[in-house]
Amino acid sequence: LATGNADMPPPSSKVYFEEDELHGADGLDKEQRLIEWIVETLSENLRQIVAARVTSRPASVTREEQVIGKGDGIVLEETKDVIELPKLSVDDLAKRTDPDTIRLSPEVVDQLRHFITVIACMYPKNAFHNFEHASHVTASVHKLLARIVKVDTTRQTESFSYDGVDLAGHSYGITSDPLTQFAVIFSAIIHDVDHPGVGNAVLIKEKLPLAAQYKN
Repeated sequence: LATGNADMPPPSSKVYFEEDELHGADGLDKEQRLIEWIVETLSENLRQIVAARVTSRPASVTREEQVIGKGDGIVLEETKDVIELPKLSVDDLAKRTDPDTIRLSPEVVDQLRHFITVIACMYPKNAFHNFEHASHVTASVHKLLARIVKVDTTRQTESFSYDGVDLAGHSYGITSDPLTQFAVIFSAIIHDVDHPGVGNAVLIKEKLPLAAQYKN
């Protein structure tokens, strides 16, 4: 998946969709620029996940995979209200590899780009609930996560200071778990895939199968 190489820093993040032109200076159209920004954002998370694996191994999800999609109900009935995040000590966090030294292989980045491109194609050309909207939501979620996980060291005093455990506790473990951060951002990317373009009230009023499937 990746190899450590301090001489090859990760690509810098760029917000491609701030330009008004149909095609940017890089020759990419708006959707392609959105895809490239998302690829860079998720690649950053993947480097953090690889760096974190030095002190912890990912829990097996085989049991959950066997349950999902096997029942006769709907997806909402298979969700969990509470997910327990891993508990880490300050020493565990200190042992982690610097994510900036992690280099993702070109094959991984290409697979990620292809995957995000497929997701983009699954968004209808709706007036609002489209891939551009999903990208804006993703950017907002990315910004909110950055505010959660970044420690403001300027506030530290003799009577008030942060430590890894305290910060992780106040963020419900999100700070110390890059896999959760990845999942949150990925959820934002796919949250409106295949959206019909109208709200629930319209689906219910017109008695469409989708409304009946999810019990209105």
